[in-house]
Amino acid sequence: MTVGVLNQGISGNNFFTDSSGQAGLTRFDRDVLQQAGVKWVVISDDAINNLNTDTPSTALQLIGALQQLTQRAHGANIKAICSTLTPFGATGSIEAARQAVNAFVLSSTSGCDAVLDQAQAVSDPASPAALLPAYNSGDDLHPNDAGLQAIAIAMDLSALAALPPIRTPSACGQLGPVQGLARGQKLSSCDNRFSLNMQADGDLTITQASAAIWSAGTSGSAAAEVRMQENGDLVVFDSNGVMLWESDTSGNRSAYAYLQDDGNLAVYASSGTIWASNR
Repeated sequence: MTVGVLNQGISGNNFFTDSSGQAGLTRFDRDVLQQAGVKWVVISDDAINNLNTDTPSTALQLIGALQQLTQRAHGANIKAICSTLTPFGATGSIEAARQAVNAFVLSSTSGCDAVLDQAQAVSDPASPAALLPAYNSGDDLHPNDAGLQAIAIAMDLSALAALPPIRTPSACGQLGPVQGLARGQKLSSCDNRFSLNMQADGDLTITQASAAIWSAGTSGSAAAEVRMQENGDLVVFDSNGVMLWESDTSGNRSAYAYLQDDGNLAVYASSGTIWASNR
């Protein structure tokens, strides 16, 4: 896999204030969203500088900033890889805030597309609030070269795949999170009267006895798969991972798509039906 990397990190930068460069929330448009060909952004380290200060931010403020950046990235069809915060010997409420942010990043409700667990990579197992001595540059804050290598190794390169991987549906009529159909595949309703088809011509359709009763309108495209995203969005991607169609139901983790026995395709969340093909 060959991936181009644009390093937009600024030493001492933080989310909220213009000190070492513009605040992270301010420069995100210029440095990420307005760059050509961006497919992924790694959100890393700014929050540490909001904690390692005389006026530290709260965990809720930092989590809110992460959520905002993730949502802005998704709005530009950019995937967000969120990083946990490395330890720097903090104590009390500051260390508690770091741990709270990390717990959020690692949770199923973070909205992140992938996680780079930097904290796990460089923390001292005997003292999790501190860097492993072998990875400490000497200031208790910055990892040394070996620590940076450990972080690099912790990066799951499969998260950078152009086309998100899909799993085979495990139940009749249903696409659960990360399940989907590749081009040329279909999913049958439980009564076998209807089919959801990722057609060879690129269109996502519902058919009954080979007659189309609904279409996503992607015929003639380079559509490669339909995938039920972890964030609750049902999405058709092309071979470059570009979104061609969506149910626009993100923000509903654990939602699933279901091809009903009446031929209607619906996306269900805990609150009930949040999208349906017959609407």
